[in-house]
Amino acid sequence: MGQVKGGVARLWDIRTGKTVRTLPEHGKGITAVAFSPDGRTLATGGAEGVARLWDIRTGKTVRTLPEHGKGITAVAFSPDGRTLATGGAE
Repeated sequence: MGQVKGGVARLWDIRTGKTVRTLPEHGKGITAVAFSPDGRTLATGGAEGVARLWDIRTGKTVRTLPEHGKGITAVAFSPDGRTLATGGAE
């Protein structure tokens, strides 16, 4: 389960209700999130137009994807997890 608040995404253990990981680095706020099909990677899209891929276990950025002209409004993985689609406000 995740929460979007400002530029930070927080992940919780739903059994305990405790924060497991905090994923920062979106300056203008996170506007879209999606887990990969295997649950190992989280994609976030930001209002500044940047998408990031995160390793859920370490909380580290795996990849930063090129900017959209405007904010990202949607992110989605393909069923095999090899492709990420992002949609923006352009």
